[in-house]
Amino acid sequence: MEKIILLAKANFKKNKGTSIGLLLLIMLATMIIGIALLTFTDAYPPSRTEAERLNAGDGFIFIGNNLTGLDDETIGELMDDSVDHYEIFHCMGYNNFSLPFGDGELSETVVMYDSRIFEDGKGGFKSDKNAAAIDRIEVVVEDTSINENYLYLPYQFYTGGGVKLGDDYTFEFHGDKRTLKVKGFLNSTYFGCNNNGVYVLILDDDNYATISERDEAFAELAVVNYILKDGVKDSKFIITLQNDILDVNPHAIVSNNDMKTSVGNRSFISLIIAISLLIVIFIMMLVIVMMLASCISNYVRENMKTIGALKAIGYTSSNIRASLICLFGFISVIGSIL
Repeated sequence: MEKIILLAKANFKKNKGTSIGLLLLIMLATMIIGIALLTFTDAYPPSRTEAERLNAGDGFIFIGNNLTGLDDETIGELMDDSVDHYEIFHCMGYNNFSLPFGDGELSETVVMYDSRIFEDGKGGFKSDKNAAAIDRIEVVVEDTSINENYLYLPYQFYTGGGVKLGDDYTFEFHGDKRTLKVKGFLNSTYFGCNNNGVYVLILDDDNYATISERDEAFAELAVVNYILKDGVKDSKFIITLQNDILDVNPHAIVSNNDMKTSVGNRSFISLIIAISLLIVIFIMMLVIVMMLASCISNYVRENMKTIGALKAIGYTSSNIRASLICLFGFISVIGSIL
C-alpha cells in the first residue's frame, strides 16, 4: 500500500496542472448536483406538503356571472353522487383585476372575501359537514392592532412585491379607488400564487359590504371546494358537473382547477431549473470522464519507459493501476467534499 501511495504522489506532482483542473471541475459538478437535488427536494415536495397541510382537497370550482337557480342546496345535490365532502363560499370575483406589485402591476383574477372567511362554520359559506376544513386560508403574519379599513394580501406580495405590514395599499377597479392598510399576508394553495392566475384578497367587513352591494349583480361568485369519493375521476366529475350546472342555468360561467395542476403551476419553474441543471451535470460528467480517460491514456503513452523502470524495481501492473485509481479517486473525493 505504501508503494501505491508514493507512486500516486509522484503522479500528482508530475501532472499537477491537470490534477488541479480536474479537482476544480469536480467541485463545480458537485455544486451543481447539490443545487439540482436541493431544488427537487426543497421546491416541489413542500408545495405538495403545504397543499396537504392546508387540506386543499381535490380542487375547486368557480360559478359566476349568474347564479339564478343555483342556490347552495342545488349545487350540493348536483355534486352529491361524486363528492365525499364539499364547501361553498360566497364572495366577489373579478377578472383582469390590476394589483400594484413591486414596481409594476399584476392583472389577475381576484377572489374577494370579507373577514367572516376566518370564522369556521359562519357567515361566508355553507359546508355539508358544518366545518371550514377544505383549502384553509392561513394568515402567515399580521398586525392585530389594525382594526378598520384593512385588507389581507397573498404572502407573495410580501416576499416579492415590496409590500409590508401597515403599508397603505391602493387599488382601483371600475373607477373605485381605495386605499387600505395591509393587516396581514395569506397562504393559500389555489389563490396565493400568480402562476395559478388567481389571488385572494380579504377586506374588512365594511369595505367588503360597500363593494359587494355595488357589484353583486355581476361579480357574485360561488367557490366550491371539494373532496371526491374514492374512484371518481376529477376530469369526468368536472365535465358532468359543468353540464348539470348549465342545464339549470345556461348563463352561468363555470371554471375549475385541481390540486395537482395547482401544485405543478407553483413549482414548475423550479422543476425546469432542476432539470436544466441535471442536463448540465450530465454533460459535465461526460467531459470529466473523457478528461480522466485522456489523462490516463497520456500518462501511459508518455511514461512507457518510466512504467518499464517501475516494473524493473518491483512495481507490478496492478500497483501502477492502483496508484492511478488512488490519485484520481482522491481528487474526486476531495473535490466533492469541498
